[in-house]
Amino acid sequence: MAARDKLQVKHESEWQFFDRSLIDAAVALESATGESIENTLAPFPRYYEKVFMTPPWFEIYSMDIDRVHGFEEAVREFDRLVAAYNRLGYEVIHLPKTDVQSRADFVLRLLC
Repeated sequence: MAARDKLQVKHESEWQFFDRSLIDAAVALESATGESIENTLAPFPRYYEKVFMTPPWFEIYSMDIDRVHGFEEAVREFDRLVAAYNRLGYEVIHLPKTDVQSRADFVLRLLC
């Protein structure tokens, strides 16, 4: 699904943002099976070099139908993802723990 999403916007001239990526899926696969993220991602083009990540935020964290794991597991997953993006040579930028508009402004300042 992530590969299809990326392919669909391949020729767009505007910024495109992905909530999850092929890398996230490759990290989950590596964690479950040991298959290296480098092997899994080899056939796919890279994403933009800057990756914006939202750290787990205890004060607003809640579980629901889509978020079925607890806060501690969210922290472990976040740490695995940051390590993987760094390993692949991406610049990981942590979004500030602030309101949505301020975070959007932060991202746009770094991209423009």
